[in-house]
Amino acid sequence: MNAKQVLLSAYNNAREDDQVIVISIRDEDEESFYQQVLTTDMNYIKRMGILEVAKQHEIEE
Repeated sequence: MNAKQVLLSAYNNAREDDQVIVISIRDEDEESFYQQVLTTDMNYIKRMGILEVAKQHEIEE
């Protein structure tokens, strides 16, 4: 699936009270990792922790 299909699938399956996290992985020179996380209800520290995991995963691949 492409990115838009994934988002539409998530939209169609999400419940009103679900917590949703969206991470878009792009080259670092295009955008900072700070701009790539959208979330419904999450504090800054938790967002940064998730981004660190995402960056490590990308490095390992």
